[in-house]
Amino acid sequence: MPVSSSSTTTGTCARPSRHLLEHDGYAVDTATGGLAALERLAGGPTVDAAIVDLKLPDISGLTVLEAIKTSSPETEVIFLTGYASLTTAIPALNGEAFAYLTKPFEIDLLMGRCRRRWRSGA
Repeated sequence: MPVSSSSTTTGTCARPSRHLLEHDGYAVDTATGGLAALERLAGGPTVDAAIVDLKLPDISGLTVLEAIKTSSPETEVIFLTGYASLTTAIPALNGEAFAYLTKPFEIDLLMGRCRRRWRSGA
Protein backbone atom coordinates (compact mmCIF):
# COMPACT_ATOMS: atom_id res chain seq x y z
CA MET A 1 0.00 0.00 0.00
CA PRO A 2 1.91 3.06 -1.12
CA VAL A 3 1.36 6.04 1.14
CA SER A 4 2.33 9.43 -0.26
CA SER A 5 2.91 12.73 1.47
CA SER A 6 1.55 15.06 -1.19
CA SER A 7 0.03 15.25 -4.63
CA THR A 8 3.52 15.90 -6.01
CA THR A 9 4.85 12.75 -4.41
CA THR A 10 1.79 10.86 -5.55
CA GLY A 11 2.42 11.92 -9.13
CA THR A 12 6.15 11.28 -9.22
CA CYS A 13 6.42 8.27 -6.96
CA ALA A 14 3.21 6.42 -6.19
CA ARG A 15 1.78 6.15 -9.71
CA PRO A 16 4.87 4.65 -11.38
CA SER A 17 5.46 2.42 -8.37
CA ARG A 18 1.85 1.27 -8.40
CA HIS A 19 1.96 0.55 -12.14
CA LEU A 20 5.15 -1.50 -11.90
CA LEU A 21 4.03 -3.39 -8.79
CA GLU A 22 0.70 -4.26 -10.44
CA HIS A 23 2.50 -5.27 -13.63
CA ASP A 24 4.65 -7.57 -11.50
CA GLY A 25 1.52 -9.23 -10.10
CA TYR A 26 1.11 -7.41 -6.79
CA ALA A 27 -2.29 -6.10 -5.66
CA VAL A 28 -1.88 -2.41 -4.74
CA ASP A 29 -3.99 0.04 -2.76
CA THR A 30 -3.10 3.65 -2.00
CA ALA A 31 -3.85 6.24 0.66
CA THR A 32 -3.04 9.95 0.75
CA GLY A 33 -1.84 10.05 4.33
CA GLY A 34 -0.95 8.03 7.38
CA LEU A 35 -4.34 8.13 9.08
CA ALA A 36 -6.13 7.06 5.89
CA ALA A 37 -3.68 4.19 5.45
CA LEU A 38 -4.15 3.03 9.03
CA GLU A 39 -7.96 3.16 8.62
CA ARG A 40 -7.73 1.00 5.49
CA LEU A 41 -5.41 -1.45 7.19
CA ALA A 42 -7.70 -1.70 10.23
CA GLY A 43 -10.78 -2.32 8.11
CA GLY A 44 -9.38 -4.63 5.51
CA PRO A 45 -7.38 -7.78 4.95
CA THR A 46 -3.77 -8.07 6.08
CA VAL A 47 -1.29 -6.68 3.57
CA ASP A 48 2.20 -7.95 2.85
CA ALA A 49 3.81 -4.51 2.67
CA ALA A 50 3.24 -0.82 3.19
CA ILE A 51 5.33 1.72 1.31
CA VAL A 52 5.36 4.77 3.57
CA ASP A 53 6.76 8.26 3.23
CA LEU A 54 8.39 9.41 6.48
CA LYS A 55 6.95 12.92 6.11
CA LEU A 56 3.17 12.64 5.84
CA PRO A 57 0.67 15.50 6.01
CA ASP A 58 -1.09 14.20 9.10
CA ILE A 59 1.15 11.90 11.17
CA SER A 60 4.74 10.72 11.12
CA GLY A 61 5.72 7.73 9.04
CA LEU A 62 7.37 6.38 12.20
CA THR A 63 3.96 6.48 13.89
CA VAL A 64 2.53 4.54 10.95
CA LEU A 65 5.34 1.97 11.31
CA GLU A 66 4.64 1.54 15.02
CA ALA A 67 0.90 1.11 14.44
CA ILE A 68 1.41 -1.39 11.62
CA LYS A 69 3.92 -3.47 13.59
CA THR A 70 1.60 -3.47 16.62
CA SER A 71 -1.50 -4.58 14.72
CA SER A 72 0.10 -6.65 11.96
CA PRO A 73 3.72 -7.63 12.77
CA GLU A 74 4.03 -9.68 9.57
CA THR A 75 3.43 -6.63 7.36
CA GLU A 76 6.69 -5.26 5.99
CA VAL A 77 7.19 -1.50 5.91
CA ILE A 78 9.33 0.12 3.23
CA PHE A 79 10.17 3.76 3.90
CA LEU A 80 10.74 6.39 1.23
CA THR A 81 12.08 9.76 2.26
CA GLY A 82 13.46 12.92 0.78
CA TYR A 83 14.71 13.84 4.25
CA ALA A 84 17.15 11.04 5.02
CA SER A 85 19.08 11.32 8.24
CA LEU A 86 20.36 9.11 11.03
CA THR A 87 17.66 10.68 13.18
CA THR A 88 15.01 8.94 11.06
CA ALA A 89 16.92 5.95 9.69
CA ILE A 90 17.87 4.47 13.06
CA PRO A 91 14.35 4.53 14.56
CA ALA A 92 12.89 3.26 11.28
CA LEU A 93 15.24 0.30 11.10
CA ASN A 94 15.09 -0.34 14.85
CA GLY A 95 11.31 -0.28 14.46
CA GLU A 96 11.72 -3.20 12.08
CA ALA A 97 11.27 -1.40 8.78
CA PHE A 98 12.09 -3.74 5.92
CA ALA A 99 13.83 -1.03 3.87
CA TYR A 100 14.72 2.66 4.03
CA LEU A 101 15.06 4.25 0.59
CA THR A 102 15.96 7.85 -0.12
CA LYS A 103 14.36 10.05 -2.79
CA PRO A 104 14.99 10.33 -5.53
CA PHE A 105 15.27 6.57 -5.76
CA GLU A 106 15.66 4.14 -8.58
CA ILE A 107 12.38 2.31 -9.13
CA ASP A 108 14.46 -0.80 -9.86
CA LEU A 109 15.76 -0.67 -6.29
CA LEU A 110 12.22 -0.71 -4.89
CA MET A 111 11.16 -3.46 -7.28
CA GLY A 112 14.26 -5.49 -6.47
CA ARG A 113 13.54 -5.29 -2.74
CA CYS A 114 9.96 -6.42 -3.31
CA ARG A 115 10.93 -9.24 -5.65
CA ARG A 116 13.65 -10.57 -3.35
CA ARG A 117 11.34 -10.51 -0.35
CA TRP A 118 8.17 -11.98 -1.84
CA ARG A 119 9.46 -14.10 -4.68
CA SER A 120 11.93 -15.90 -2.44
CA GLY A 121 9.52 -16.14 0.48
CA ALA A 122 12.28 -14.86 2.78
